[in-house]
Amino acid sequence: MIYPWDFQYGKVEARIRVSPGSGVVSTILLAGPDPADELDWEWVGRDTWTAQSMYFVKGQRVDPNAAFVHTPGDTPQDMAAGFHNYAIELNKDSVKWYIDNWLT
Repeated sequence: MIYPWDFQYGKVEARIRVSPGSGVVSTILLAGPDPADELDWEWVGRDTWTAQSMYFVKGQRVDPNAAFVHTPGDTPQDMAAGFHNYAIELNKDSVKWYIDNWLT
């Protein structure tokens, strides 16, 4: 799905089941025009137990390391085994990433 209109702040949420398999990448991506600011959730198909969150400002990665997170709770879940809610909330002074309404 592509949302062609600009927004400054808000929350984008999707209920998805990530795709397994070597070479497969599932993503929720918010990007601006070049040089692009970018916020994203990514799942690499060879490791569907881990989600990655990253952000870029003017095309430059702000943090050299992605944040690697699992599903909420004591027992991580295979994110390709079922649907989960993933969200990115963009506020004036912060960005928040959620899995199943849990702030990661």
